[in-house]
Amino acid sequence: MTTVADTLPRPRPLPSFNRHAIKLLILGVAWIFLGMLLATISGLISERHGYRDQAESSIAAGWGGAQLVGAPLLRFSFAPQIDAKGFERRIEDRWVLADVASIDTELASQTRKLGIFEIPVYESQMALQAQFSAERIEQMLAQVPGQTVERVALALPVGDPRGLRAAVSVKVGKEQLRLVPSGAYVGGHPVLSADLNDPLSWQSGLQVDQQIALAGVGSLRWLPTASDLSVELHGDWPDPGFADGLLPRNREVGDQGFSADWRVLDFNAGVPPVMNPEQLNQLSAHRVGFGVTLQQPGEVYQRNERAWKYGFLFVALSLGAYFLLELLLSRELWALDYGLIGVSQVVFYLLLLALSEHLGFDWAYAISALVFAVMVGAFSVGLLGSRGRGMVAGTLLAVAYAMLYLLIGSESYALLLGALLATALVALAMALVSRARGVVKAQGPGMSAQESA
Repeated sequence: MTTVADTLPRPRPLPSFNRHAIKLLILGVAWIFLGMLLATISGLISERHGYRDQAESSIAAGWGGAQLVGAPLLRFSFAPQIDAKGFERRIEDRWVLADVASIDTELASQTRKLGIFEIPVYESQMALQAQFSAERIEQMLAQVPGQTVERVALALPVGDPRGLRAAVSVKVGKEQLRLVPSGAYVGGHPVLSADLNDPLSWQSGLQVDQQIALAGVGSLRWLPTASDLSVELHGDWPDPGFADGLLPRNREVGDQGFSADWRVLDFNAGVPPVMNPEQLNQLSAHRVGFGVTLQQPGEVYQRNERAWKYGFLFVALSLGAYFLLELLLSRELWALDYGLIGVSQVVFYLLLLALSEHLGFDWAYAISALVFAVMVGAFSVGLLGSRGRGMVAGTLLAVAYAMLYLLIGSESYALLLGALLATALVALAMALVSRARGVVKAQGPGMSAQESA
């Protein structure tokens, strides 16, 4: 029996080109949406890194923060003078740098754990020596003619006095002095000081000897507040960093620790021998400071951030690869299939971040890559129509993860490796597209993939 529906003309199927163009458009929209999800992973990495910084700040509050130590200085204060109008006039203090100074340091490191975060900390023993010549002091007095010296104090810049493990005593000539907070600052760092008991002891020059026990977190740096400063450092941390500031003249790094030495002259740092308070406050540790950082190799958040930067490319390659497989194998994939494949790449970075905080980046990467290679391979069995094809898809994804790991670990050659890999992928994509074009033509202009099969 003929019905009315049988007499209506059948709708013509979309030409293959139009169907594929529409699907590519949908994949483009999906890629943008997945990119938004990836952006939340980047925010999560930054947030977790912030938690790690908070943990370091909490430990520093009770242990001592990143430390900075300067060579001893002499601070000269002058008696007020009465001008012609009867007003009291006082000139600014003058700070005199040592002619020669040396600092020998022994550093013992350990890690402190707060929550899931391990923070490197240290305790150091320093032996400081400094010499102030009478000629240097006379040079300073020549800059302030007619002034009477009222007070002379020995000053020592210390980045975070909370890290001091004992009272700081200093031998100045034959005097033994105890340094206390002074309220003054050198380049934004607090200064310990003690007045000289003998107001005339400085006239023939001074020899200063002192010992400091100082603890800190993360880094130990020095400020070149001497015209000729020598620093020797021995430590037991296996991964020191010397990138900030002047580099050491000699250094040795091994599994049991490291040693390094610096010699910094006044013209290296651009520090004048005599300074007023304004010049002293401009003495920035970021500009002239030097020292060591206790690095943690393979810092998880930095490596997660580097891996994440390839996430957009990974998602695009995954979607593009399955689109080409759909054409080559004449399989009809749903939009949901593409969505699940793309989302799996986003969740890969989430699992990587979560595991790396507990297992370290290398183990976390291996486990995450294995989980998602197996997961996507098993899912591909149904998509591609056979177990063998699914295994090949999972294996190719595992190889892609391995290539990404090489890019993350090869910081110096990342650009070269990335360029070579991109070139190979473009060549492969061209070959597959050419083959897919032949498959589409063989299907006929109005045939669906199932009809062709």
